[in-house]
Amino acid sequence: MRHRGAIFPWRQGVLCMSRASTAQANGPGLVRKLSRTLEIAFTTLVAWFFCMAAAGALVYVASGLWMQKYESATPLSIVDPAITAAGGVISAKPFGLVFDAKQGAVMAAVYAAGSMLALGMSMMLSGSPRRLGLFLIVVWSGLWAIDAAMVVAGTWTGTWFAAGMPVVAGAAALIVVFGCMIHRALLLWRVQVTL
Repeated sequence: MRHRGAIFPWRQGVLCMSRASTAQANGPGLVRKLSRTLEIAFTTLVAWFFCMAAAGALVYVASGLWMQKYESATPLSIVDPAITAAGGVISAKPFGLVFDAKQGAVMAAVYAAGSMLALGMSMMLSGSPRRLGLFLIVVWSGLWAIDAAMVVAGTWTGTWFAAGMPVVAGAAALIVVFGCMIHRALLLWRVQVTL
């Protein structure tokens, strides 16, 4: 036996590897579940941050419009003018996110409440409301991402964007958030919760 092992050392290695792979056969399932759980947790944190920030910005816009601080406002209205002045970003009118007078204040408040409602629905155990919430968050984040990309694209000078780097970075972050929301929707769309 020893003589055989000395002559055919590769056999011992094969035996050890086959035993190790058999012992680890149950491991990938656990690793996959842990990875999926971490993905869901991360994308849910991103969803919370995005919806809270969007709702906060819209409530601020709504209060400014209601108190007649602005005649017309967008989420860009709350950003420091020194940042949005470059490239004329301050005068941009993002599609679906321009609010005028007191009617606009009410609409901004409704959007803020809808953002939080969609977030809550996306975390429900029941499948239908959760899917509706996931769909609404994907659409909502998509609107912000597309508007941000269009605002930055409008400042193209032929060589680079005239918008300030914080605006370009913010637009890039909104596009990443949109991707995260699509990924989260794909992860949670078919999940069935059994109690």
